[in-house]
Amino acid sequence: GYVVLCLDEAHLVLMERTGRGWFQGGGRAGPKAVVPAPGRPRGRTSMFGVIGDGVHQFMFYDKANAENLRDFLPRVHASMGRILVFMDNAPYRRKGMLDELARETDRGIVCRFFPAYAPELVPIEPQWREIKRHLANALCFDIKDAKRTVMKGLRQGAIKTVRMQDYLTAHPTA
Repeated sequence: GYVVLCLDEAHLVLMERTGRGWFQGGGRAGPKAVVPAPGRPRGRTSMFGVIGDGVHQFMFYDKANAENLRDFLPRVHASMGRILVFMDNAPYRRKGMLDELARETDRGIVCRFFPAYAPELVPIEPQWREIKRHLANALCFDIKDAKRTVMKGLRQGAIKTVRMQDYLTAHPTA
């Protein structure tokens, strides 16, 4: 009777764009000069997300911490019903807080952990790559614009949504 989900967070940093620069390349003309032209960070946000089979939910927060996780999980529970959430062992994911959420929701939110140091087992990791790839190809002037771009891409299908079953089928050792 539970919707099975995988939870993780990603950090998105919007970098200032550079006006000029050169790249190192080879070719007929030989190697080109390299001039480092790093941009400065213009904004940062964290994004919590869950994926399952045909379901997903994402929300932005100022940072990934226990307080924001405590806000995110009840919202997922409210929209999806009883949820069984698998997640990695990030330090702020305290078992006591998660047990408290389970009690408060009459076991409507149940959390389990993936083994430590095993990101290849976490089905949501390819989803972050899809989101970051989409964002890298978009022109965003500020962090609000970046958030709108990601959410619009998810809503309209421009960002491929990873299904947990597809990931597990493609990675039988996971």
